[in-house]
Order: sequence, then structure tokens, then C-alpha cells
Amino acid sequence: MPRLSFYLFLFLSLCGSLSARAQTDAQADAAWEQVHQLRARYAQPDLPAEDRFAALDQALDGLRALVAQFPQHWQRPVWQTELADLLLYEWLTGPRQHADLFVEFGLPTTAQRQAVEQASLESFTALREARRAFDRLSKELPAQPDHEAQRVQTQKWPLWLAYRDHNLPILTAKAALLLSLLPADSPALKKIAAAPPWLPEATNLTLDNVRRRLREDLAIDNLEPLTGQEIPAPLRAETTGLLARALLGLGRGEQAQPLLAELQARNDLLGFTATLVRSRVLFGQKDFEAALQLLREPAQSSFLQSDPLCRLLLADAMFLQHRAQPGHAQDPSAAYLPYDQLLGAADLAPDLRAGLGLWLGKRWLEADPDATDPKLLPPLLLSAVAQANLNQARVLARPQTNPSAAASPSPATGPASPALPYYQRATALYENLLARPELPDSLRAVAMSDLGWGLYEQNPSDVTQRLRVAFLWTDLAKRFPSQPISDPAITHAVALLRQLRSAAPASPEQRQKIDLAYQQAVDVLFSLYADSPAADEERIYYASEVYEPSGRFTQAAELYNQVPADHPKYLLAQVARLYALWHAATAAGPTTQAPDLQALAQQAKELDQRAAELRQRNHNPNAQAVAIDAQARVRLLLADVALTEKNYAAVEAVLADLEALVAKQPDLLRPTLAKRVLALQESGRWLDALAAAGRFLDAFPQEAAPVLCPLLDRLDNQFQPITTVVMDGRTAQAMLQSAGELAERALEPQLKLNLAPLQRQSLEFMLARALIARSRNDQAIALLDRLLAQPPQDAPSLGRLAELCFLAEELNPAYQNAARDLYTRLIQGLKPDQPWWWAAWMRRLQIQDQQAGTNTDQEIFLAVKQLEMIDPALGRDPFQSEFRRLASRHEPPLSPPASSSPNPDP
Repeated sequence: MPRLSFYLFLFLSLCGSLSARAQTDAQADAAWEQVHQLRARYAQPDLPAEDRFAALDQALDGLRALVAQFPQHWQRPVWQTELADLLLYEWLTGPRQHADLFVEFGLPTTAQRQAVEQASLESFTALREARRAFDRLSKELPAQPDHEAQRVQTQKWPLWLAYRDHNLPILTAKAALLLSLLPADSPALKKIAAAPPWLPEATNLTLDNVRRRLREDLAIDNLEPLTGQEIPAPLRAETTGLLARALLGLGRGEQAQPLLAELQARNDLLGFTATLVRSRVLFGQKDFEAALQLLREPAQSSFLQSDPLCRLLLADAMFLQHRAQPGHAQDPSAAYLPYDQLLGAADLAPDLRAGLGLWLGKRWLEADPDATDPKLLPPLLLSAVAQANLNQARVLARPQTNPSAAASPSPATGPASPALPYYQRATALYENLLARPELPDSLRAVAMSDLGWGLYEQNPSDVTQRLRVAFLWTDLAKRFPSQPISDPAITHAVALLRQLRSAAPASPEQRQKIDLAYQQAVDVLFSLYADSPAADEERIYYASEVYEPSGRFTQAAELYNQVPADHPKYLLAQVARLYALWHAATAAGPTTQAPDLQALAQQAKELDQRAAELRQRNHNPNAQAVAIDAQARVRLLLADVALTEKNYAAVEAVLADLEALVAKQPDLLRPTLAKRVLALQESGRWLDALAAAGRFLDAFPQEAAPVLCPLLDRLDNQFQPITTVVMDGRTAQAMLQSAGELAERALEPQLKLNLAPLQRQSLEFMLARALIARSRNDQAIALLDRLLAQPPQDAPSLGRLAELCFLAEELNPAYQNAARDLYTRLIQGLKPDQPWWWAAWMRRLQIQDQQAGTNTDQEIFLAVKQLEMIDPALGRDPFQSEFRRLASRHEPPLSPPASSSPNPDP
């Protein structure tokens, strides 16, 4: 753009050429030089805009400080002129985005109006002071003795006079012109009207008179004398353009038109402004079509192509002329077409198109957002307005929204929220847009996406609304797979539905809708976006959360196998694939699982090797963690395979160094220790299993119950009469010692072990057995009494409690009676083909034998004979030999005939 400070750099260079000057001059010149450097920084096009604008603000502050600190300095009016120049040209054009032109020819934003008001008033005031100072110093300075040496010979004086005679009147005219454009409620215009500083004799002027006098007395009177002078070309062009604008404002378009001919040929801001002025002239002459045609002509100029804001200003001018035409009411929508043509221009870069759309939308919100019928707006403009409403809703909702509480109702969009009307208006506008059948696919896709966000953000906890949003995004992705917005849309839809699946639905019907929507979204994702990161991620989730829970392990394995090799979770997906195949093989039954398991084990070993190689060659911490995780999981799988095949030595080999490898990863250490306990237990290495269970209890006390209780149950069964296990007394004593210590530790209150009632009972049974065996009588009695206070109801637990009482009869004879009663309950509640029935009869008769002492009890003999009628083998050993011993001991000399009852009376 033309620079009014044509003499600035010459003036600065001359100011810096003096070798001797007063200290005040030196300080002022140093500050003046700093302003020059800041202006030069602002002029660098390769710097980011925020850096350039910051330099401009600093330059303005520097000039204001110069003016304030050196009120008597002879260069002060030059500084004031430069301050006005920066404000009226650079500041309004750059940081405030052509605010002066939008106020004069377009639809300015509130910020632009305020900027013009601020800049014009500050400049006007500074220039009035500069005018007085120039007039005074023009007489005083030549009379000073050092004037010739300090100013004339250094060539400062001619430049100083050029500022007075050229820059000052042009800037005064522009400030006056901008002031005349301000609305009636403008404080700046009211201040000027109250006491016009250039018309001290004027009083009680109307605002219209003030505007006219600003244009006539200040704009035209300052500019017309310059048109006949020999001044630099940039200043002459600016003078001509401003004079034409002032004449236009006074309704003297015929006088303005000849001034515009030369300017209109320029391919710059002055030429563009001249086109706007000339179009206004033609419009004033009621040549409406010619006026609009003139605005259409510069649309393809290289200047406009480089300045999108001027393209927007051109659309504004066309809009205003359309709306001001007499026939506007017959086709009101035609006025808005220039905006759609602007936003749809093929040469407009996507980021510029988005920026202009945001500008249009924000400007719309500053006006009455409901003043215009949305049906009048063309598609692109309507989309921009809807987007502006959505953005404003987000701004208003953001301070109140807690992102971590997405599942709870958001106060940001409650009934009293200031954001809610904007959300509602945005969704209504998008729905209006989507109802148009001629909408391009690209715009329809974006509208569907944004409508979904608007609906979702109004109330994120509304399940029905979230389902509608998911269906909308899924439909978008299905219909427009080639649109850039479709990939994120289906990604968000699937994620949203996954959240809904993980939450408890309000009803089975709602759950069915969620599952249906999720399945539809996944089908679209896998079929149309199969190569997307979202699809890769969803394959892992879908296989683990949908296929595997429903027993479709083969399909799950196929899905895991589709995760590409460069995916961050590839190794873990491969481990999951092997687990799915393992579940499929073991679920198939023993006749078909062996070959599958062998192949599976081989694949697992290969994957283990691949993970080990990754650990060796990739030292990235994240890659190392993934490799360790994969190795651990695949070895756990190999352990499962070996356990299934009862190859306990192989389990030990697989887990040999795994505990050290995952020592700092609880999620992997936990199953490693648990599988070691299981392998030792299954192989009958009870003492080793108890020691391993102790390590598990040390590491994971809160989660030890599922590991400890099955182990102690299995071990306790070794001591029950229903088993055929025979062990020497030393081994039994060692096992009871270790098991009792483990059970006692697990029951310590400070561990706060999460125990279900049956798990606690299991630990207490084992502890009681160990206490009895170790003669810790008081503790054993206290524990037995507590167990008898609430005896269990199931047969196995009842049998175990009866056994404990049977063993404890030496501690208290009452326990023998309690045991007899418990065995009687078992006999009455079970049938002969159930395990505890024969054991209960054996113990019941043993107690009766002990109570008989040295006497013969014929009832015992008769009971055994009756039991033989049920099963001649008497339940087989260990029961048969004991029954025969008891019968022989109590056989009477002459036995009476046996009863015909098949079930003896207990």
C-alpha cells in the first residue's frame, strides 16, 4: 500500500548523522531510532503476523512516549504526524484488517468500528496539535542561531517542511473523513460535535452538519491545494483517492468520477478503493447494473487474490448494493449470493476459506442472529453462520465444562446456560441446511458432522441424543467415504458407541439399540475404512469384547491377525490372536485339541523370539515395554498350553525367568505367580506350591484369595476320608504346618483380604485342621466354636466341618457329639452314590464304636450288614476294610436274621 511517510527514512538517516548534539536531542533521537527499527520489523513479510503486530504496537507506544516526554522538541510535530500515519494506515489496515474500508464500504465488526473510532480520534487530536506546533515553529526555528547549521545544511529542514505541507494535510483529511463515517452514538463524533476545534465560532451543530463540515472544511480543504503541487507520486495518488471519497460523502459523485480514472488502473489497494468509490458513484446515479458489474470486474485481479479480506469487502459492497436496489424485496436471497461465490471460489485456499467463513459467522452473531430468515442464505454462508453459533456455544460452555465428568449432566448446557441458545440455533441451522436437496456432498458431510457435535455437546449424558449422533455420523461415513470429514466421523461414532456399551443401559430395549448402532458403525468402519488407524484399533476391541465373550474365538483370531505389522499394538494383537486360537482349541474337546495346541505352541515360540529380537535391537523405552509385555503374555500362553497337556516341567521352563522379567509390571507378575502356584499344585508338589502361594500373598495381598483358596481346598481334600491318597506322617505334618501358616496369614485383619464367605470358610477349615494337628488347643477350640455357631449347608463343607470335630474330640468330648450329629445330617441328606454318604456312615459308626468302648454294639454289626445289601463292596476302600473291621469287632455270637430294609437307620 502507498506509504504517506515518504520522507521518513531520509529524515531518520539525517537525524542519525549528527556527531554532536544536546543530551535531550540524543535521548530523543535514540528513541526515534528505536521506533524506526520497530517499524522496519513490522514491515518484514516473513515474520509471523503476531510478531509483526507486536512490533507495530511497540512502535506506537514509542511514538506516544516521545510526544509525552519531549513536549518542546522541534521534531515533536513530526512524531505526532508519524503517530497518525501508523494509526490510520498501518494499524487500521494490518492488525485491524482494513477497518477503515469496512466502515466506509462494507459491514464492519464491532472491533473494527471501535478501532476506527479510536484511531481517528487519537490521530485527529495529535494532528491538530501538530498543526499548531508546525505553524509556531515555522516562524521560531529560522530565527535561532544554529538553525542553518543544525537543520538547513543537514537537509532536515526541507523534510520537516514536507511533513508540514504534505503528510499533515493528507492525514488530517483521512482522520476527518473517518470521523465523518462514525454513527450517531459514537462518543468520538459526539466529542468533536460538542466543540469543533477547527470551528471555534460554531455552536449547536447537528451531527449531519458536523459530518459535512469534516468532509468540506478538513478533508476537501486540506486535499485540494495538494492536487496542483509537485509532490511524490504515492502522496499524489493517496490525495486523489481521499479527495474522491470526501466528494462522494458529500454527494458530489460527478466531481469525484474524473479523479478515479487514473487510480482505477492500479493493481493495489488504492486502485481497489477507487473501484469501490466509482461503483458507489454509479449506484448514486441509479445505474445499478453498471455499479454491480464494476464490482465484479476486479474479482480476478492479482491484488485481490493476495488479499482475501478485500475479497470479502468486495462481497460486502455487492451485498449492500443488492439490498439497496428498489427490486430487492422481490428476490431478497440474491443479495447473499456474493458471499457464497466468495466462499466457493476455486482459487481460495482451504485455510483462507475457513478463515473467511469464521469471519462471516462471527460478524453475523454481532448483529441480530435471528433477524434473517435462514432460508434466504445460500448454502456456504448458512454453513458459516451455523459454525459461528456452534463456536460461540463452545466458548460459553467451556469454562463450566468438566471433561473428566462426561458421564454426568453438564451444567454448561443446562436450561439456564448462556451456551444453550447458540447450540439450539446452530443445530436448527444445520438441519435447515441438510434439508436442501441440491447441497454438494462436501458441504453436506461437514454439516452432518457439525450437527452431530452440536447435538452431542448440548447434553453429553443423554443416551438417546448420543445414539442419534452416532447414527448420524455412521450415515455420514457410509454415504460419503471420499470426504475428509468421514474418517473422523466414523471414528467418533464408534468411540461414542463403545462408551455407551460400557455403561449400564436404562433398559434392555435401549441396550439392543446401542448394540445395533455399534454393529452398524463397525460394519461401516471395517468395510469402507479398513486401512484407517481407527479400524486397526477397533479390531482389537471388537475381537476381545464382542467375538471372544460370545465364544467366536476363530473369528476373533482372524480379526487380531488383520492388525498391520507397523501398528503399535501389533505384537499384543498377535498374542491375543494366539490366546483366541487356544480358547478355540480347548473348547473343541480332547479329540481335536492336541494337533491345534501343538501348532499353537510353535507359533507362540516364534512370537516370543520376535519379541526378544525387538527388545535387543530397539532401545526406545516404549518399544521395550511393548516387547516385554508381548513376551510375558506369550509365555503365559505357553504355560497355559503346557498346563492343558499336563506337562508341568514345560510350565516350569517357560516361567523360569519370567518372574524377573515382569517384576515391575504387576499386571503381568500376578498371572505369572498364579500359574506357578497352579502348576506346582497340579503336579502334586504341595510344599513348593504353598511356598509359591506365600510369595503371591506377599506381592498381591488384596488379590490372593482366588489363588490361595483353591490350593488350600485341594490340599485339605488330601486329608479327607473320601480320598485314597496315602502320605507318610512327616510329609503330612510339613504340609499342614505350611498350609496353616498360609491360612493364618491370609486371615490377618490388617491384610484386608477381599474374601467371599466360602473363601473365608475354606481358609478357616484349613487353619482349624493345622491348629488341631499342632496342638494349639485354645485357638482351635475358639475357631471350631465359631464355625459350629453357623454351620454350612452344602455337603462338602458340612463333611469337612464334621471331620474337624471328629479330629478335635480329644480337645472337648462335646465335639464328638457335634461330629456325630453332622454326619447324621449328611447321611439323611445324601444318597449312596454321592461321595460323602459312605464317609459319613464310616465316621458315624466309628464314633459309635468309640462310645461303646470295650462292649459289643450289635447295632454297628447290623448297620454294616444292611449297608452290604446296598453295595456288597461297601463303597470300596478306604471304607470297605473299615466297615468289615467294625462288623467283625461287634459281631454277636449268634446273629439274628438281617433286616430287609435297604437303607439302615442312622
